[in-house]
Formats: sequence, structure tokens, C-alpha cells
Amino acid sequence: MASETFEVLWTRAGLGEAPHDSTIKPVSHHGSQATLPLLVIEDAGHLPHRATDLVLQRPIGEGGMGVVWAALQPSLDRVVALKRTRPDAPEPVRRSLVAEALVLGSLEHPNILPVHLLGADEDGAPVLVMKRVEGASWRALIHEPDHEWWAGEGEDRLRRHVEIAIAVCRALEFAHDKGVVHRDLKPDNVMIGRFGEVYLMDWGVARRLDGAPRRHVVGTPAYLAPELLDLTLPLGPWTDGYLLGSCLVEVLTGAPPHGGATLQEVMRSVHAARPPALGAEVPAALAAVVRRVMAAAPADRYPDARSLREALEGFLRSREAGQLAEVGEGLLRELAAAPAERVDAVFAECRFAFRLAQRVAPDPAVQRGLAAALTAMIPVLARRGDVEGAETLLRELSELGGAPEALVASVDAARRERRQVASLVRDMDLGVSAGTRAALFGAGVLVFLVVAMVILAFPEGYDEGTGFVIATSTYAVALALMAVFRRPLTANHATRQLTGVFVGMACTHVLHRFAAWWYAIGVPALLFTDLVIMAAAGGATAFVVGPRMLATTAVALLAAFAVVVWPSGAMVWFTLGSVTAGVVGTAFYLDLWRRKQLGRL
Repeated sequence: MASETFEVLWTRAGLGEAPHDSTIKPVSHHGSQATLPLLVIEDAGHLPHRATDLVLQRPIGEGGMGVVWAALQPSLDRVVALKRTRPDAPEPVRRSLVAEALVLGSLEHPNILPVHLLGADEDGAPVLVMKRVEGASWRALIHEPDHEWWAGEGEDRLRRHVEIAIAVCRALEFAHDKGVVHRDLKPDNVMIGRFGEVYLMDWGVARRLDGAPRRHVVGTPAYLAPELLDLTLPLGPWTDGYLLGSCLVEVLTGAPPHGGATLQEVMRSVHAARPPALGAEVPAALAAVVRRVMAAAPADRYPDARSLREALEGFLRSREAGQLAEVGEGLLRELAAAPAERVDAVFAECRFAFRLAQRVAPDPAVQRGLAAALTAMIPVLARRGDVEGAETLLRELSELGGAPEALVASVDAARRERRQVASLVRDMDLGVSAGTRAALFGAGVLVFLVVAMVILAFPEGYDEGTGFVIATSTYAVALALMAVFRRPLTANHATRQLTGVFVGMACTHVLHRFAAWWYAIGVPALLFTDLVIMAAAGGATAFVVGPRMLATTAVALLAAFAVVVWPSGAMVWFTLGSVTAGVVGTAFYLDLWRRKQLGRL
């Protein structure tokens, strides 16, 4: 608008001079008080009697037209706030208080100060009884950084101020839904209780959006919206939105948006409605919200309090996401140089920070950070052999937009290598079929022990030919049993090696027994060679299963030595050595089977 238009508006308003931060409040000619109930009010120091409704304690605020007292309500034993006009207030002023009470009474909302009672004192003056709020005004929190209210609130004060603005938006949403605009929203009129509760106060110039023409400029000049100065412009939710934007300007800059040496200069600033000057330290997203809500044209602002609230909530979410993303970026840099023992912990924290940031406020930059963390960790898991973990992260990376082919190839290679290693491990797993081997081994020992006892009972009937027949028949039965149990006895490379050792020993024994019979070398020499063959088989078995099986070799060699030294007791030494070696072998295989069952092998 041209400056002449402002001059016209200024003249029409007839404001003269007034403090820039005080409310311009015309008196009301509405609000009947003819039916107000009488309230018995005693001054402080007087003992209340049964009919006393309120006992004044001390003034807690005052303005040009009235005083607010802290007062005791004896019937409920609580302290309330009592607002009354000054004794010399004219009738229109009294009607204004009644009008304010009627507006407040229709607005029951957690963020709007509750009204308890409206009545009249003994002089007929209206008395408004409201909830007593113990806390601080928003203005005090803005300008007093050391205010006691800030204790325990943390260091992120900007977030707390925005949360207060969001609570005010909720109060405005409700009021606007009821067809009421506040028109005097400023930090002085917002109270924050001791427990963080937020109340929008002082609805003395609130107006119902009933389409009636306006006759007076109202509100606090330093925060005023342009349409509050120009009475020809319509009011609406956007008007209170502008006022809340003015409060945020004071939060961000320390001063309300409209200033000047005189009231006229302040009003000229209101009329110009220039975008607020916000420094570079103000977050860009919040600055955009404030500039939009304070646009000169109402059509360019947020259409209602809900839209403004959602914009402020969006700013908090994006800010929180940005802070989390910064943490994630720092951890991503740390991940690149983290020692092996710290890699998992750093990655977990980094991934959590990025994922939480993405959940709070999705952003491509956050997604790129998460993808970078996954890309860095997948090769680490692949090299470590944790293929399942690498594949899980690879799927997550694919969902973010695809994984590099080289990364997929490295995981595939790790998977193939793992399968090869698993196959090798299974091939050399001594626990496979250990129970079957122990059972067959033990059965063989028992059979041998029975045969040996028979031979010892009838030694005159044992010669080289008998030994050949017994060995051939015994090993034939053993090999037949092995054919029956061939699947478990050839389940992997280790079992095949052990089966091969036994078959080799059996063939060697039978061949040796035949040679001994053919050449009639004598029983002691036959048994000596049998024990040596057994010792060799024990050594071959130890090469497959480990040094514990060398005990069988040692037992067989000791028995062979005893046969040489005491050939007359060759059968006894042979029996003792063979049975002892067999028991040691059976015990070894039983231990393997037990450890396999317990998962310790």
C-alpha cells in the first residue's frame, strides 16, 4: 500500500501515543452483568467465615482497567486467580471483563486458561475466577536465560520454544473452531507452568468471527498483524497465526518484529509488513515457516493454526533427523578407521542413527549415509565369513536403491568359499558316524575276546592253520557287517579313511596268517607279526583321528615285545594286547560320539 493509505489508517485509528508493548484495548458495550451471582470476598488478614467465597491474598498482575489477585477459595481449599476491575472503572470497562469471561467460558481446552466462576462483588463489579498458574511467562523465558524454569530443561532451548508455539497452535485451533480469534497473542500472554503445561491467557480483546464491522484497532503494536490496523480487511485464523509468528521472531532475535521511536513508527512498520529480518544462525526451515506465517497478504500465510502447527512439528522432526544424521556421519567416518574389535559397535550405532533419522524425517541425504555405512560393513562381514550377516545387509542396501555389482560379487564369493570350508569341515568331522564305529569296534573286541578265551582253554588245538581259518572267518564277518553299515562308514572323508585303514589291516592279517600257515613259522612269530600289524594300523588311525589313538599302537608294541621275551605265553600277551587296544579304541570312538551329541566337536 502507498504511504498515504497508512496516513489515512493512522488518522482513522486515533491512537495518539501509547507503549508499544502494551495492549490497545477498547472498552466493550456488550456482556450483561445483571444476573451475576454475588461473591463474598474478604481482604487478606480477615478470617473467612462460612459464607466467604474468596479471600484476597496478593496482587499478581495489573493493567489499566483491572487487577489480578491470588485468592484463596475456602470451599475447595485452593488458590485461584481473581480478576476484577478497578473500583473507579466505568461501566463499559466492567462489561469488557464480562465479555472476556463469556469468551473464556466457551473455550474449554488444555492450553486455554480454565474459568472457574463469574460473579459480582458487593459493589456489583464483575469478578472473574480462573485457575492460578504457577510458572513463568513466555516473555520471561525468552529474555531471562538464567530463569529458574530452565533448570532441568536441557540445552536445546530452541526446541522447547517451538514446542511452546505448537501448544499455542493447539489452543488457537480450538478457539478458531469455535469462531473466536485472540487478536492479542504475545509472549506476555502465554504462561508456562512448573510442569511444562502451556496456557494461552488474556482473551480480553478476543473477537467472534461473526462478520460484524470493526470499529477499533486492538492488540499490542509491536506484534500486530496488518489487518488489525486496517479495519476494512477481514480477520481469520491467519491473523492469530501472524501474531504467533511475531512471538517466534522475538524468540529468534530477542525483539518483536515491529519497532520504532514512536507509536506511529511502529504502526508504519505494521502496515509495511516487511518479512522479518532473521540472522544466518536461525535454521533455514524455521525461518521459512516464520516468513510464511508473517506474509503481508493473508492468502500467502498458513490458512489455519493446524497447518502452522504441522509446519512447526515438521521443522522439529527434520531438525531431529538432521542432528541424528550428523551423529551418523561422524560414526561413518569413525567406522572407516575403527579397530577390528570396535567395528561392530560403531557400525551398529551408525546404522541406528541413520535409520532413526530416516524414520523421523525421510531425506535422500540420510538414505545415502545409511547406504554408505552398509557398503562399508558388508565386505567386513564377508571377509569374516559371516555370510548371513553380509546377505542381510546386502538386501537392506538393495532396498535403498541397489547394491554395486562388485559388492554383490564379493558376497557371492564369500558364500562359495564358506560352502567349500563347510564341506571340508564336514569331510574331516570325526564325530560323523562315531557311534556306529564305536558299536562295531566294541562288538569286534567282544568276539575276539570270546575266541581268545576258547583258544586259551584249548591251546593244543591252535596252530598256524587254525589261526588262518579263524582270522579269515572273523574278518569275513566284519567285512560283511561293514558292507551293511557302509553308508555311515563312508559318510565323509574321515570315515572313509578309517574304513580303509581297517580293511587294509584285515587284508594284511589274513595274508599274513596264510603265509604263516604255508611256511609254518610257528605261533609266537605269527602272533608277534599280528601285533606289529595292529600297531601299524593304530598309527595309521592316529594319523587320521589324532595322537590319542597312538595309545593302541603303544599297547600293541608292548604286547609284541612281551611275546618275543616270553614266547611261552605268546597267546596270553597277544590276547591282553589286542583286547586292551580294542578297549582303548572303543573308548575313543565313544568319546567322539558323546562330544558330537553335546555339540563340542
